[in-house]
Amino acid sequence: MLYLIQYFKIRVEMKKLLVPLILLSLLGCAPGPLLIQDVRTLPQEGRAYLDSDTAEIPLISTGLQKHMDQKYDLLYFAPWYLEPDSVSLKPIRNSIKYYKSKPGWGENKLPRDSTWVASLAINADTSSFPNAGWSGITTANSDLRALPTNKPIFRDFELPGEGYPFDYLQVSSIVANTPILLTHSSLDRSWFYVVSHIASGWLPARDLAEVDSSLMIEWQSDSLIVVTRDEIPLYTTEGRTLYLAPLGSIFPKVGEDSLNIHVLCAVSLPDRRAVPMIAVLPKSSASCKPLVLSNSNLASIIDALIGESYGWGGLFQNRDCSATIKDMFAPFGIMLPRHSAHQVQAGFNYINLSELSIRDKENIILEKGIPFLTLLWYPGHIMLYIGHDQNRPLVFHNPWGLRTKSFWGKEGRKIIGKSVITTLSPDRGVRHADKSRTLIKRIQGMSYVVPPDSIVSIRGE
Repeated sequence: MLYLIQYFKIRVEMKKLLVPLILLSLLGCAPGPLLIQDVRTLPQEGRAYLDSDTAEIPLISTGLQKHMDQKYDLLYFAPWYLEPDSVSLKPIRNSIKYYKSKPGWGENKLPRDSTWVASLAINADTSSFPNAGWSGITTANSDLRALPTNKPIFRDFELPGEGYPFDYLQVSSIVANTPILLTHSSLDRSWFYVVSHIASGWLPARDLAEVDSSLMIEWQSDSLIVVTRDEIPLYTTEGRTLYLAPLGSIFPKVGEDSLNIHVLCAVSLPDRRAVPMIAVLPKSSASCKPLVLSNSNLASIIDALIGESYGWGGLFQNRDCSATIKDMFAPFGIMLPRHSAHQVQAGFNYINLSELSIRDKENIILEKGIPFLTLLWYPGHIMLYIGHDQNRPLVFHNPWGLRTKSFWGKEGRKIIGKSVITTLSPDRGVRHADKSRTLIKRIQGMSYVVPPDSIVSIRGE
């Protein structure tokens, strides 16, 4: 009888323990708000953070901006003047070697076979590298790939922060009308390994054409037009849509009317030679390059990008964090590299924040940060400081998500998945947020997009 009483007492105590555990588990499974608190409460437009007294003042001299714009054009057109023999085969060999040993997972969520990568290696035909050497141009919005295939390689879908959308063969998106050097053709002639000012990679043959010297001269015009809104239809003079031009796209100007700017775009003949075609862009969506560098214009470009979907490496012609920042400054003739670490390194007056406390980091950002011109960085992510709210630094960036850790210790992600304006503690109010990985703790450095001592109007406070 005594044993029965003890048995039932144990059962009761176990139920008492299980009830709160079950409730905690249910609460952990319950969905939180779709949007994080910062996005719900902070104005999601750059213009909300402008000082009307200084918004229209040019931030740097005309001479300095012209110099930076000339440097931009030099880098932009540089691939046309490279020697094919100067292009390294090493990235192709490294990709083949790495993915043969780690073929990852496919789009069907099943492990890939190393023989699939081996077949791509055969098609890459590295033994004949470089077997081409032509100046070219992109004729469509496309993608640079690490191997000659549009098929993805994902890491284990069960790992947090892996699987979709992190296709590791995606190098970068590349917009139409971009100068490139064609260095090497795949065995089946359906891919070319190309060099651009953005990056190098395999490009589908259907999305490029060879240029001659006359087209190269036409393209290097003193009057270039840059698109200042995103996904703007580019029309032929007959009204046919060629493609959607992303923000930052560049075209030579040939004329204008009351509503439109007339530009040149490259189209491909059947023999893959490029010929110029006149097309039109609405004046409301494009500007002569460079656009005047002012807080007002910077905020306007932010507003054209805000809310746009995240795209790892430009997947699906979307932008990741570094592509967002790079494209944002293109209209101003300011060239930034494609990778986040290279961007902060290319900036001016780098400040190391890695050893500072959270409070000290915030104080330095507030004290030395120049709104709309200050890059904040940690490995894998780049942000633009745009000002403050109630003494909290605010940033414009395009993150995939925030790290979380469940009651049971399982790591996950709270997806943001688009360009947003947040504080440096965007995980406030996020259920199971991993506070050890919040943005402000991870920031390691900051730098300026232009030399800070050249800025005419530093702050808009």
